[in-house]
Amino acid sequence: MDNDSSNKALKSLALVKIQWDRDRGVYLDNFLPFLATLFVRKKYNSIEENETTIKKLTLDFRDEFGLNIPHFPMISIINRAQKKGLIKKEEHIFLPTGEIYKQDFTSKIQG
Repeated sequence: MDNDSSNKALKSLALVKIQWDRDRGVYLDNFLPFLATLFVRKKYNSIEENETTIKKLTLDFRDEFGLNIPHFPMISIINRAQKKGLIKKEEHIFLPTGEIYKQDFTSKIQG
């Protein structure tokens, strides 16, 4: 792991810890702001529910935040985001709702 990846991972894990200490809810909820931020930063208009797209999402997640989330846990995070109203599912496509932009934490991970 290079220095940049280590720094991203450290910042991301610190944010997970802060959220966990504050909310103590469902652990997967700690990753929803990351997914929301990824949608905003990558300008995703939608993500398809298929293996190729989920793989791209996990790679983008790793590149942005230094966290390597495997395929099935990523699906769980997506499903949780749907349950919380951050995204909606139409056919086999997930679309962001207005709620996703409220969860974007780009400003917290700058620098």
